[in-house]
Amino acid sequence: MIQNVMHGISRTPLIEKVKAVFMQEGEQGTVYAHERLEQALGFPRTDPRYYGVVSAARRQFLRETGISLVCERGVGYRYPTGHQQLRQGVNGIRRGARTIYRGFKVVDAVADHRLPVAKDREIRDQLRMKANHLMLVARTERKAMELTIGRPEPKPQLAERSA
Repeated sequence: MIQNVMHGISRTPLIEKVKAVFMQEGEQGTVYAHERLEQALGFPRTDPRYYGVVSAARRQFLRETGISLVCERGVGYRYPTGHQQLRQGVNGIRRGARTIYRGFKVVDAVADHRLPVAKDREIRDQLRMKANHLMLVARTERKAMELTIGRPEPKPQLAERSA
């Protein structure tokens, strides 16, 4: 069992309160407003504990139900359709692929003269091969995902502030 303790205080009762809210109305499209979660927790979302508790509840909800709630900026969390959840997963895979690519560039940039120990060069070469393989897999998966579910939707733009 995962320990949900922060600063010596168990978060489990708080997590259970949030999960109870998520379980009450489990329909696609339902939005769980921040205000409702604040009411269940007894403290506002400006409290440092809020997002930690809600994130832990979302992770547990995903493990238990297979549903990954989607964050709606400034509103709350939405119970997604299957397609929306699939898209959320695809976006996570894309972010992971970008991270792998950036890491590969860093590893690849290390010159031989900066690695005087042969073991370090061997490790670098192994990392290069693994990163190359992961990038190839990520590209292949991305193309397959684009063929099956389409290109990613653009991120919603924040409303510009009037002066």
